[in-house]
Amino acid sequence: MLDLLLLTKKGASLLRAIKELDQIPVIDSIPKALIDKRIAETIKYDVLASDMYNIIYGNDLYKKIAIFVQKPIALI
Repeated sequence: MLDLLLLTKKGASLLRAIKELDQIPVIDSIPKALIDKRIAETIKYDVLASDMYNIIYGNDLYKKIAIFVQKPIALI
């Protein structure tokens, strides 16, 4: 699985061309993709691997990509 979070114009046109070929599945909506159990399982392992990597290397996930992730909050 290739994660494409930030794209340039060139990257966007490449992604569009890949989608038009219809030979490689392109996930552009996670909620829609989760309907397929195989894709949902793959995404689950992708997220787990990413979390493990960040824990091992001591990365602060919330600090680096704060625009994509919000720290959990405690409701008291």
